[in-house]
Amino acid sequence: LSVGRWEPAGASVGNKVIFAGGQRVPPGSAAALETVAAVDIIDTVANTHSTGSLSLGRKRMAVATVGDLVVFAGGRVVTEAAEEYETDRVDVYDASAGSWSTGSLSSARSMAAAVSIGHAVYVAGGYGGQGAGTLDVIDVFDDIGGVKEMAVWAVDNRTEFYRLYAKLMP
Repeated sequence: LSVGRWEPAGASVGNKVIFAGGQRVPPGSAAALETVAAVDIIDTVANTHSTGSLSLGRKRMAVATVGDLVVFAGGRVVTEAAEEYETDRVDVYDASAGSWSTGSLSSARSMAAAVSIGHAVYVAGGYGGQGAGTLDVIDVFDDIGGVKEMAVWAVDNRTEFYRLYAKLMP
């Protein structure tokens, strides 16, 4: 790994293995902790290692893969001043483009669960921090992105679109 750490999130997409975030003791500090934004991407076919960065360093993220996308949702941030808080930040890695985008959960949380089905990632529950406690919310992210993108996807994936359409029609 590019940065030693514990509690990173891990995922695989295509032929890539990805480790993101986590927590460490910063160099030169014996007691302080910090969350890291480092991302390590290992291409198991090309046998290469590259790095990236989350938009916000954190640990205890929920992670799931849908299509070529890896969703890193929520997590817990530890600041240099030893303050800790949950975040609503979502980082999305597009493995086919090698690019990142960001979004938000409906509420800040760490230790949530994430699963994918079809074209969507579901992020459920978690710990919302002091005052919020455990959460009973579910956020849904889809890899299509909206009506315009749905139309493009439908043209490019006609058979799958017609199957989906048949399921939705009475």
